[in-house]
Amino acid sequence: MEERPGSEHLLSRYPGFKALARRAEALVDLAVPVVLAPATGPDRWLNVAARRLLGVLDPITRFDEPMLWSAQIEGDDDRPSVGVPITHLTFEQLFHDARIGRCVDDLRIRLRVPTTTCELTLSISTQQLLDARSHVNGAVMFLRDDARAARRETELRQSARIDPLTGLANRRYLTERLDDLRRQRPPELLAFIAIDVDHFKRCNDIYGHTIGDGVLAALSARLLSEVRVGDTAVRLGGDEFAVLCDVASRGEAESIAHRILTAFDTPMTVGGIQIRLSASIGVAVRSPAVDPFDPGELLDLADRALYDAKARGRDRVVFADVSVTN
Repeated sequence: MEERPGSEHLLSRYPGFKALARRAEALVDLAVPVVLAPATGPDRWLNVAARRLLGVLDPITRFDEPMLWSAQIEGDDDRPSVGVPITHLTFEQLFHDARIGRCVDDLRIRLRVPTTTCELTLSISTQQLLDARSHVNGAVMFLRDDARAARRETELRQSARIDPLTGLANRRYLTERLDDLRRQRPPELLAFIAIDVDHFKRCNDIYGHTIGDGVLAALSARLLSEVRVGDTAVRLGGDEFAVLCDVASRGEAESIAHRILTAFDTPMTVGGIQIRLSASIGVAVRSPAVDPFDPGELLDLADRALYDAKARGRDRVVFADVSVTN
């Protein structure tokens, strides 16, 4: 049963919970999993997030399966001030100690959930609850799913490096990749291919931004189909794309660039509309193993070649004027 603004009435029916009803009302929809224990009695109240985490259906429950609800301490560094051996404790022991003022802060545990066969890695903090006259009226436990938090952090890090429209890497990822290359042993030859869709603004003006976004997504898929495993395909922003790749020769970089040019030139159908575009491409190839490697210089060289391609009439590949050994 999902309690909403009736939590106060619901909790008042349970012994010991009347004093905690207002607290529960404030915590019911909190994103953090919370468990409340009254000053006496075995009943425990769980907010929505805690019930989802622990697989409990009812807001009022009892942790009456001590072995299944038992916790194993993670590591040996954190030694909580609880009145049981460090290698084994239960939720009920933590609540008992919190009521008498022996609380834990960010205690990392592994917990077996009784409704499933899975184990959770949690961090637990407890607090003693006092009324207006400083009398103990219960305890509260805050739970954090460390594995979920770690997954979320990884997802956020990844999303910060991915262009949401096209799924390609973004400029931030490219910057990090270039920094990694500067720190690591660089390849013999490194190519940067700068790509700009010709007259894309005209496409947006004629067909609208929804069709324009579809065109960018389709071009991104084509770009991915023409690069190799290990190459970094990037949307720099707007209608600007790029590829960073290791090559064996200038000829190999030229081959990749011309495949991309052909892919971008091929007509496409988006939203029932046939559209034909072209691209201007600038390529810079350097030998980081020989020359001092400056990522900024590599990108600038490719950009200058790109603008040269536009100046020569667009729809072509132009190489930067850099001497390399083929």
